Amino acid sequence: MCFPVEEGGLGFRSPFDISKALNAKLWWRFRTSNSLWANFLWNKYCKKQYPQYVTWKGGSQVWKMVLEARDSIEQEIWWETHSGTANIWYDNWTKLGALHYVVPNDFIIDDSIEVVSHFIIEDGWNVELLHHHLPEEVANHVVKELKVHIEEGQWDKPWWMMTSTGKFTISSVWELLRQRANYSQVYKQMWIKGVPFKINFLLWRMWKFKIPVHEVLQSIGISMIWKWRNTTMHRGTLSLYRVLHEIQESIHKFCRVKFPAWQDKPYKWADIVKYVESFQPCITRVVIRWDFPPIGWFKLNTNGATKGNPGPSSTAFCVRNDCGDLIYAEGKKLTDDGSSLIAEAVALRDGVAYCESHNLWPLIIETDSLSMKKFISSEWEVPWSIILIVNEINRRMRNQTT
Repeated sequence: MCFPVEEGGLGFRSPFDISKALNAKLWWRFRTSNSLWANFLWNKYCKKQYPQYVTWKGGSQVWKMVLEARDSIEQEIWWETHSGTANIWYDNWTKLGALHYVVPNDFIIDDSIEVVSHFIIEDGWNVELLHHHLPEEVANHVVKELKVHIEEGQWDKPWWMMTSTGKFTISSVWELLRQRANYSQVYKQMWIKGVPFKINFLLWRMWKFKIPVHEVLQSIGISMIWKWRNTTMHRGTLSLYRVLHEIQESIHKFCRVKFPAWQDKPYKWADIVKYVESFQPCITRVVIRWDFPPIGWFKLNTNGATKGNPGPSSTAFCVRNDCGDLIYAEGKKLTDDGSSLIAEAVALRDGVAYCESHNLWPLIIETDSLSMKKFISSEWEVPWSIILIVNEINRRMRNQTT
């Protein structure tokens, strides 16, 4: 029963899985907070050792279970570089995982360098040192994908990579650690929104052969059929008109539950069929148009699209002047599969970068993504997956306004 409905369960959560999720939460707080409790555990169990590979040597059973959770979730914590306090080899600061486990077996790790700040100079990454101490593909990834945002005195910021917001949640870590069964579309179709639970539960029991009757039904039915069968077997005959009336009443109740606007609609089956066949949905139309920018201004339009979300992604942007003439347009396919949000952010970044390099200012930016508008204006908290891109966009825009 303790599986999602699409995996053949009833949606209950196993206490064992919940316990593992709560232990993972303790590890998250130990790694990311500067509390008295975290400092106590650090000094008691991790003296002169990295917490990522410290072993249990007796003592607290809670600490033992926390270490078990560590092995499953540590690599899902991404450390955004600010002042470079993350450990080079054991913290996931590249989004590739801890480099201790990523680098080839024959690669020699230089233990004399420990923190990421070793690779940071005034205007960004020290590319020469990166290529000297890291494998070439990792160094190239850092230079290309991770735009360092230097903030002296501020510790590197942890992000939980299992949620789009970057915030740690019990539900996300439970989904990561829980027991799993085979996914089946059949199980998912048993649970229909609006149908009473007892009906869905009956279907589930019949499919699982969990009904205590003389013989298990070979095909799926509904509760009324089962009730009528018992009536005819144990209490005599059942009127045909009574059966038809109950079927019609059940259909009408289902329509009222599934479609709230059905309250005053037909009751009889023939009238219901006629009403549905003649039904025409209300369609609204909204006119969207492109407006010219003010005289002397430029307008940047961006868009990103993803097939599958996540899936193959493409981006595009174009720049026009105050007469509506096209100055430049560009479209490209992203090399890695991603979400539509990442595609929208990359399109906006590339457009702003082009306008900055060609001095196309002042600039009006239009995008069909409300989320990107809110992120850029700091009205919404930026998700971890696009935080570096948004920081770069804001930096370029600030450079032109100062």
